[in-house]
Amino acid sequence: MKEKDRIMVVGIILIIIYLIAFVGTISWVCYATNHYYKLGTVVTVNKDTILIEDTEGEVWEIYGHNFEVGDNVEMTMFTNLTKNNFYDDVVEKVEIKR
Repeated sequence: MKEKDRIMVVGIILIIIYLIAFVGTISWVCYATNHYYKLGTVVTVNKDTILIEDTEGEVWEIYGHNFEVGDNVEMTMFTNLTKNNFYDDVVEKVEIKR
């Protein structure tokens, strides 16, 4: 392989690495700015419908199994891309904190 070809291949590889890092950073920033965490307590369990009251007194409904009244949980929340309105936020994940 000629020296000119090697330089071109190295340049292309560096550009690909830069693009991957750039896209990864942008993706992480978008995720971090639209997700947040809330702590809460399971207040009602009715078959697979679970009601969780967060530390601010808001009640969230999820569907799941293996929850018991009194469980302390951490919820991963999605803003639904609306920063000033939490009434349309979505509970994406709930973990029991033991």
